Amino acid sequence: MLNDISTTFNKKTRPGLSDRNFDVPLLKAIIYDQIKIYNRQYCIKVYLKDKITKYDGSDKVYSFVDQELKSVLLNEANLQFSKALYNWSIYKKLVSKGLWSWACVTLYYAQFYCINGLLNIQGNAFSRPKLLTNIGKEKETVFHVYTEDFAAGKFIFEMRNYKPHEDVWRQYYNVYKNYRYKISSYNELYQYDIDNQFAILEIRHRANYDTAFLLEDFIEYLLPTNELEDFALKMQPNIFETSWTEDEFLKLEYIASLRIKLLFDILHEILGISSHLETIRKDLYLERASMLNNLKDDTPVKDCFLNWIDENNIII
Repeated sequence: MLNDISTTFNKKTRPGLSDRNFDVPLLKAIIYDQIKIYNRQYCIKVYLKDKITKYDGSDKVYSFVDQELKSVLLNEANLQFSKALYNWSIYKKLVSKGLWSWACVTLYYAQFYCINGLLNIQGNAFSRPKLLTNIGKEKETVFHVYTEDFAAGKFIFEMRNYKPHEDVWRQYYNVYKNYRYKISSYNELYQYDIDNQFAILEIRHRANYDTAFLLEDFIEYLLPTNELEDFALKMQPNIFETSWTEDEFLKLEYIASLRIKLLFDILHEILGISSHLETIRKDLYLERASMLNNLKDDTPVKDCFLNWIDENNIII
């Protein structure tokens, strides 16, 4: 049942609830151990619209108990990973052609989808369902979903004044600043995020809007052929075979690769805890391979991903 707790909810308690993180063993053993995903088209936006249905004023806060929401969040995390993988693939194609500004923006969105997925796994989501008002019109309403008791399926749905990118990154930093990274190589991701909070937003803004950055009169600036060939030799061939570099552009790529790999590693472990979820995992591998096969790409980037997917599909 959806309970309106707007008048009793103390927003000062939000960080203590929304900023918690759960390590992988806990996610596997307690949070996701009994769930099933029956409808992989059921995303968080549709779920909220189905459960809340009507716009009943601003600044609303609801409590809700439903184990199914954990399945929706896990499904959403997988959707976000697929979008991150797709944007990473397009980024590789763009940068191999020397299309710098489009590559920067696409790399940003690969990371943005990735951090959404990392939040979803932890019981966090921002979404904008369209709710029906008293006059019969739909109103887009921003909700922040977070856990009250994740294991028990207890959640808070809080209306928020929302800055679409800033708030998601802020929530990601808050949740993952104390996360216990299983693999030591993720320590570089952790340190980068500590030292460079919100830097990626500034880079995206410059690439997207500042004509002095990589653009000349809104026309894409292309690298000379010899420079492009030199850069291509330095490009990381695969998101799962990367290393730290002092090259500023490649450093962004490296950090993005760690973020995507972290999401994949967590999803890979969670989706292996039951035969039902393992079937979902295999289906996802096949779908992602099909997606990459449908890309019109004359670079070797696609083959890197397809080979990696084939290898992991054999492993599982």
